[in-house]
Amino acid sequence: MNVTIEKSVLVDALGRAVGACANGPVAIFKHVLLETVADRLSLTGTDTKITLQTSVEAVVEAAGATAAPGRELLSMVRLLPAGDVTLSMDGHAQLGARLTVACGGATNVVSCLAASDFQLPKDEVHPVSSIPGDTLAELLSLSLPFTDKPGGGRDFDTVWLHKTADGVRAVATDAANGLMLPRELAGWELPDLALPAVACSELAKFAGGEDWSVGSTESVVCFRREHDVVTYTMMAVPRPDIDAFVPTTWRTRVFVDRSAIVGALRRAGGILEGKHTRVRLVLAPGEIRVSSKSDASTFGETVEAETEGEGLTIETSYVGLLRGLAIHDDEQAEMKFGESTIPIVFAGKGSDRAVVSPMHLEG
Repeated sequence: MNVTIEKSVLVDALGRAVGACANGPVAIFKHVLLETVADRLSLTGTDTKITLQTSVEAVVEAAGATAAPGRELLSMVRLLPAGDVTLSMDGHAQLGARLTVACGGATNVVSCLAASDFQLPKDEVHPVSSIPGDTLAELLSLSLPFTDKPGGGRDFDTVWLHKTADGVRAVATDAANGLMLPRELAGWELPDLALPAVACSELAKFAGGEDWSVGSTESVVCFRREHDVVTYTMMAVPRPDIDAFVPTTWRTRVFVDRSAIVGALRRAGGILEGKHTRVRLVLAPGEIRVSSKSDASTFGETVEAETEGEGLTIETSYVGLLRGLAIHDDEQAEMKFGESTIPIVFAGKGSDRAVVSPMHLEG
């Protein structure tokens, strides 16, 4: 194999493929498959549950394939000077080889495994629906903050995409907070897709732009476009019914300048550490008073607001409040508050809804 690629293009492609590489003890899953296909270089990373494949234009002097250590190669290429990078391989492809990485006067050599050792999913997935790249990127990027930390429990590190009467809706929850984002989309025919959050975070990095075709089997979902293929093993978990947690009655409704309340919450959260995670909101006529305290300091700020209903005091996670306020970027934010056991609801564009569980409420 002998191929030449512009450095920034190679770094971007490696970054995508490496997103699927595992950190476990199985060596091949730490590697990226490099393979020439006509006048392109294909790069694939997998841990068998997630597979990310992309291809980029390249000057192909000699065809070939090898499995290179993904993160090591990415770090190596990032440190090279700007310009064209040449990847050349010596040794017998079936026995593994050494890959020489050269750019300008810099040369590095990395040991590889045989391409035949690389294990790709065998499921045949045929596309049945499509989704605009920008819509998919928006759904994933807004949903991910509402999932638990990857590995925190599979019920709560999942993003669901499911069919509605006029399109698709994204659903995410970490048990305390939840999000529902419906989007009109003609021709979406897929049932519930339960996607692992860690995989969604990788796809979200480059989902925008061209449309994606989507297909699924009972266990696998595949997103595909001209030069990118992303395959996931679906999570075997039921979709949570967040609709059931959206209250229909309110004690207080607030309209407030989004940038003003976000700024106040960030400043209030800035002094919190350790066991201190909550901020206090006092909802009063014409204003919201935001405050927080830690062992060492206190914070307070008043933000002008339009309030309807009863006065109310609430304490809850400032991170949850920021997540709810981030579901859209309109200048004015709308929040609704009910009883102490009822989630706070953040209204977004159209039927977008985020719900955040209160920790403590006072009348």
